[in-house]
Amino acid sequence: MPIQIKIEVKNLQEIRRAFQQFPEKIIPELKTAVIKSALMVEREAKILAPVDTGRLRSSINTSYGIGTLGIGARVATDVEYAIYVHEGTRRMRARPFMAQAVSASESMIQDFFNRAVEVAVSKIQ
Repeated sequence: MPIQIKIEVKNLQEIRRAFQQFPEKIIPELKTAVIKSALMVEREAKILAPVDTGRLRSSINTSYGIGTLGIGARVATDVEYAIYVHEGTRRMRARPFMAQAVSASESMIQDFFNRAVEVAVSKIQ
């Protein structure tokens, strides 16, 4: 189950107009904000992940790219038991390290995007 963050962007109409006219100036700034955001969540998740052998913590990684849906990033683990640690079971309490990482990073992520928009708009004006 993906955990998502809602980013509120100010001056959305101005940004849309600028994006349509100058995508080459805006895309790099947004890509940087996405990458910084994902790496921050990865860092927090690694700090918050419970450790027994360290396998879960070391498996947390980030991937990002530009696709048909836009610029995106994914912070995930391929360890099969991660979901049970995160969500808990009948015999084990939940330790939602990924959700906590997102919550801990939310204000910085908002700042990354606000800064990206400011820089992109300043390049156009």
